[in-house]
Amino acid sequence: MNIARFIEDKIKSQGLRKNWVAERIGVNYKTFVARLKQDNLTAHDLFSLSKLLDFELIDIEKEIVNKFVSENNEALKELAK
Repeated sequence: MNIARFIEDKIKSQGLRKNWVAERIGVNYKTFVARLKQDNLTAHDLFSLSKLLDFELIDIEKEIVNKFVSENNEALKELAK
């Protein structure tokens, strides 16, 4: 999972549209979609999105780490031996 996927999941789970979100955070729709596609959101984007979509920035890290651990659980167990 990457940051853009986390954001897209938040948008979808709240029943929002990307063009509405882009407008609310002050970013052109095409620019916003390109940033999501390239996983290239700015710090300002992330801060604005966290307020708009009601999440803490640390939630992104937790989600990515949990996904990594669940996908690589067996390999991590082998490394721990």
